[in-house]
Amino acid sequence: YQVTKGQILLDGEDVLAMSVDERSRKGLFLAMQYPSEIVGVTNSDFIKTAMEARLPEGEHISLFKFIRTLDKATSELKMREDLPHRYVNEGFSGGEKKRNEILQMKMLQPKIAILDEIDSGLDVDALRIVGENINAMKSENFGALIITHYERFVDYINKCIELSEKRLHTSFEAISKLGRIMSVAITHQYLKAKIEELYLAFEYKQKKQEENKR
Repeated sequence: YQVTKGQILLDGEDVLAMSVDERSRKGLFLAMQYPSEIVGVTNSDFIKTAMEARLPEGEHISLFKFIRTLDKATSELKMREDLPHRYVNEGFSGGEKKRNEILQMKMLQPKIAILDEIDSGLDVDALRIVGENINAMKSENFGALIITHYERFVDYINKCIELSEKRLHTSFEAISKLGRIMSVAITHQYLKAKIEELYLAFEYKQKKQEENKR
């Protein structure tokens, strides 16, 4: 994409003028819809390197503290214990890849996270686990933009406020008639609004139309 007009500001700085690594160091995080496999690089090495890249030059993370934090995050996401030794996303199921994205987010502690269809490929239990872990990160120093197609996922994210046609709505039903694919967000001080979820309803509208036909 080419931005032809306007700015994207984070803490008063123009994100568009930054390189990808600079954006990461400033606190941005992107969870991909289709995460890539990185053969030959273990999860633990990948995450530790990413965390240390955000530190001032010459500083390092305590190995003991890193292992303890990684083990805790892995347990909270109900992931396999051998995860740190596996190559990034290699041989992972769709659900494992999505949980691995959330694991990276939990470890990196960004200011703003963009989660692109993070719920796709998740079964009911995994959907709940991912939702709970996102909720657990909510604070004045963190916010996430979540893009989803599933109404069910929103049930696991506390407090819904939908965004449609540049307007905010306080209930899911308020935008059910728009018939658009959904966008969800959790935000905080950095977005300067207490929006914790944006949701555009497509499936919900279809469901209501079917019910009205009966």
